[in-house]
Amino acid sequence: MANGSMRTLRAIYNHARKTNRSLPSDNPADAVDWNVDERRNTGMGPVDLKGWFVELAVLDNPVRKEFHLFTLLCGSRPTALQEAKPEHVDFRRRTLHILKPKGGRKKAFDIPLSRQMILCLIRAIRTSCSKIICAVSSRQSAVPYLLR
Repeated sequence: MANGSMRTLRAIYNHARKTNRSLPSDNPADAVDWNVDERRNTGMGPVDLKGWFVELAVLDNPVRKEFHLFTLLCGSRPTALQEAKPEHVDFRRRTLHILKPKGGRKKAFDIPLSRQMILCLIRAIRTSCSKIICAVSSRQSAVPYLLR
């Protein structure tokens, strides 16, 4: 928490320095003795996958199963996938274009689709065709309907 406070102070000071050049060039946060930060260990490892697949099999909604499997396979943020629309999927090029990821439109990127990812999409489409047609016709985000 102390490191976070000092990072915030450093950012605020740097921003203020840009607009007010009369401030001293030395950032007060530069004199701080930082605490050692340990990275959070929240990711899944190979050991965790067996239990994850067991939990996935228990889900009742087949589209939601495909969404979680697709998220695992591509490694993208779930919210980025939920923002995607059917027109962002290019089966010919085997890509899914993420138009507006966490960093905004400037950080847009394409996710290459493996065979298993394409199969996820196809299974989701087959099990929820009526939802897809409804979502596309109303111009709402449709990939959540495909993948959830």
